[in-house]
Amino acid sequence: MEGILLLVLFVVNVPLVGLLSRILFRDSKDMEQAVKDTYRPGWSWRHTVNESQVMLMVALCAIAIVGEYVLIMRLFDWIGITEWPNGS
Repeated sequence: MEGILLLVLFVVNVPLVGLLSRILFRDSKDMEQAVKDTYRPGWSWRHTVNESQVMLMVALCAIAIVGEYVLIMRLFDWIGITEWPNGS
């Protein structure tokens, strides 16, 4: 059940990725360049900013998915649908 929930959360959070990409990047070419800079070595100021933008976007999306997962699992536990793996 947890795997299905995570898959659903990934799909449901696609608009979040779109919103964050519009906030953090000017356009699709800017985002494409930022992703390229993340995986290409370099030490310019723009390169560092691009890497930071991509990492911030990934971190915010991961935090959102994990937070939603924990809240939903606690809700399921509260209504008695499932238990936490450690039994608490």
